[in-house]
Amino acid sequence: MSTPSSMRTFMATFMGSTLLLLALVVSFVWFMNPYGFFGSPIRPGVNMLKPEMASHARQAKAAAILRTPMDGIIIGSSRTHRGLDPAHPGWTATQVYNASLPGGNMQEAANYFVFAVQQHPIKQAVLGAEFFMFNGSYGSARSAGSETRLHRSGGPIPYLNLRTELAKSLFSVDSLADSIAMLSAQRTRLWGPILGNGLRYIPWGRGSTEGVRKSFLATGKSHISYLWINPKTHQFSMDNPVTGVSTMTYFERALTTAHEHGIDFRILISPAHAWEIEFIRIAGVWDAFEQWKRDLVATNEAVARRLDKAPFPILDFSGYNIVTTNPVPGFDARDAVRTPYMDPTHYYSVIGDLMLDKLFDYSGPKRRRLPDFGVWITSANIEAHLQQIRERQAQYHRTHPEDMRDIEALRPPATSD
Repeated sequence: MSTPSSMRTFMATFMGSTLLLLALVVSFVWFMNPYGFFGSPIRPGVNMLKPEMASHARQAKAAAILRTPMDGIIIGSSRTHRGLDPAHPGWTATQVYNASLPGGNMQEAANYFVFAVQQHPIKQAVLGAEFFMFNGSYGSARSAGSETRLHRSGGPIPYLNLRTELAKSLFSVDSLADSIAMLSAQRTRLWGPILGNGLRYIPWGRGSTEGVRKSFLATGKSHISYLWINPKTHQFSMDNPVTGVSTMTYFERALTTAHEHGIDFRILISPAHAWEIEFIRIAGVWDAFEQWKRDLVATNEAVARRLDKAPFPILDFSGYNIVTTNPVPGFDARDAVRTPYMDPTHYYSVIGDLMLDKLFDYSGPKRRRLPDFGVWITSANIEAHLQQIRERQAQYHRTHPEDMRDIEALRPPATSD
């Protein structure tokens, strides 16, 4: 028969062992850092490769902004996440972080930008503005999540929501399982790791595991039905169907923040392949696409007038030019090395470098400028620019009949140009 004293000893031993085990588990998860949330040391062959970090990019990038010194930032979607290099020599900022988010929209981009400005003396920023990012019904749940995550709470602990979210991961069964799985993953070749500067690095030719043309067609089918004309969830409109708030409001918020803090803020429109531009056309949202560019220019200039500042530069790489009309190879996966595109929307950093060269007016050894790649747009030239794109579009239709047959095969019922 146990005595009260022996029972107390047992309970103390049990509680002590449990707390010790919990401390060991938490320490192990913190050290392995499977999602990149913490500043734990990196050990090659142990915890350097983090396969699950990409699926937790929103929390990981918020955590990085909270703890990582930076004076430059990139915001946008997966296009700039994969394509724009924070280490490009044209930056005047010396510590640049790529805070772009996979599937990110304009509300998220503005939230992460403002969050970074609240933490650091940001002096230079680049926004990759994409048409789909301004669809008011796209990613609304993620937008609400970023509002909550990055809320600057009062009290003794700022950003309590974010800090709590990160701390909870230390006690998660999923975090423990992913930490254990990381040990064997160190012996594999990880596809698309997120580097310490936020860039998701994908070497040329490794962006598609299937034939490039098949990837282009699959992406087109998905984007037409998901991004542009899905009547239940993603019918394109710049107004949020629930709140009625225009996505241009978040663009204006980013502009205003940059002006008020004296930030060198530059805007670019990514060079989606001509096929992606054609998908926009056959989805029946071409007029909205052109109006979006007009609105970008008008909003940029209106904010500048209101604050008595010069408008920020906008550089449009989209349309039909020497890069975006790059030939689309066949169905053999080995053809991936023949194009600088992973799919019709994502480009390798070789294109991103050309973009930043022009955006920063950078020239150097082995650098070359492509004369028709990128047009600075303002209210003075936007209509002429849009007309030139239409003319080049008509020329592309005439000179690429095989591509047009594949593209037109994806045209949804009851849509027309």
